[in-house]
Amino acid sequence: MNLPSSDDRVEPSSPPLVERLRQVLDYRDPRIAMYAFIALVVALGVKDHLRGYSAVYAGGFGSNDWLINYGGGFVRRGLFGQLLLIFHGVVSQFGLIPELVSIQVVLLVVGAILFAAAAWRVRNRWVPWVLLSPAALLWSSYAVEGGMRKELLFTILMAALAIACRSESPRTIVSLNAVAFVLLVVYVFSWEAAATLAPSVLVLQYLSLRAVDRRLSTLVPVVTLAVLAIAFGLSALFPGTPGNVAGICRSLVHAGMDVRLTCHGSSATGEIAALLVHPSVFVHKLAGRMPEYLFYGVWLLIALLPFLASGWLRRWWKVAALQFLTLAPICVLGTDWGRWVHVYVIALSALWLATITADEPRERRPLGTIETMGLFVWVTCWSFNYYNYALWVGGFWPTLQRSGVLHLFREL
Repeated sequence: MNLPSSDDRVEPSSPPLVERLRQVLDYRDPRIAMYAFIALVVALGVKDHLRGYSAVYAGGFGSNDWLINYGGGFVRRGLFGQLLLIFHGVVSQFGLIPELVSIQVVLLVVGAILFAAAAWRVRNRWVPWVLLSPAALLWSSYAVEGGMRKELLFTILMAALAIACRSESPRTIVSLNAVAFVLLVVYVFSWEAAATLAPSVLVLQYLSLRAVDRRLSTLVPVVTLAVLAIAFGLSALFPGTPGNVAGICRSLVHAGMDVRLTCHGSSATGEIAALLVHPSVFVHKLAGRMPEYLFYGVWLLIALLPFLASGWLRRWWKVAALQFLTLAPICVLGTDWGRWVHVYVIALSALWLATITADEPRERRPLGTIETMGLFVWVTCWSFNYYNYALWVGGFWPTLQRSGVLHLFREL
């Protein structure tokens, strides 16, 4: 009997799961450092949110936007609040503020995980510049009050569509599109300006579904566009009345929520009260401080650098321009320009992750010293507030000082 020689023997291979775990834990993989940094920033943002959250914050513009519901009849932005009433009935023993905290923190963490998953298989040296941009995924951790809002739903649905575009499984593609569609419906009926984000959503739906069924890749975007148009039209017909505000407050009190700083009888504060504010008020406010707000154009140009340097913007400039043009009108009707820059960059980031081509093998080399230093500066040294540029310009270091290790040392 001939025994195999030592050269012919095949070494036993590790199970696929073990081999995948070994690759993930490989310290030489630069993606590990990137994801570790994302985890750190998100953890700091969550800690900052938990530390600074109070009943006052829940009663102001920061979060009572989540409480708008249909208690006083149909009104724009009411769907999520209506769902929250159901959620509150299940976990009412925890109180209103823990509910709002838990919802926002869960959405923030899920969005970060899904965006990281969308980038996992992308082999392009510009991935860290896009994924770690202070204007995109990490902005919700840097600008907690502005970022911990309904834009978190948009982050999740765009990440799901980006993953679908990279997936090879028809079942996964259809499932992710279904999840994204449901989130989009909740999003647009909870914030009517979401309709202006249609171009990026429709493109990702088409790109992901065309590999499954070309008829489906046309039908789903058409249905989505119709839903967005209906939601936007209804928001114009039902902008909000004193009766709506009074009904919202009654429904919150009836549900047992502690809304003493949100509602005062039939009147309200924050975003609930803003339902009654005419858009001309915001236009007038913006006109008086336009020189300050023009700085957001500088931050937008800086945020576009990775898309331009990677060559992506030259190929997809028409989609980027269309998305900018559809989003631009809300800059006239609202002063939260930081949020508008953020959602625009989130849209481009998802499109980039879904469509960017892989580096050529000759371009796959470790980061050089200059490139590493440039990435460090890019990631840590700039960001912006969600409104009123003059108030605060934040980023990794201010976040670290406010809620991280440096803050803990200062309190010793």
